[in-house]
Amino acid sequence: MKIQGGKKKVKVDYIKFSEEMRMQRAKQRLSQQDIASKMGVTYQTYARYENDIRNASINDFLFLLNMFELNIDDFIMK
Repeated sequence: MKIQGGKKKVKVDYIKFSEEMRMQRAKQRLSQQDIASKMGVTYQTYARYENDIRNASINDFLFLLNMFELNIDDFIMK
């Protein structure tokens, strides 16, 4: 997915992001269902994000960054 900010397009490293989601979820001792419920998505949708089968929508991506207190700059491909 490309995020447009003005005229500049950036790419998100979803592989790195999915790995970090998995680590943060385990660290907080949450299940995939716990997070899916907080997001308002199905367990399967969240599992696909975490397993890098599906890219999160921009809204879900930003929600997860906020929930896990992650910095967006760590996941922007340079």
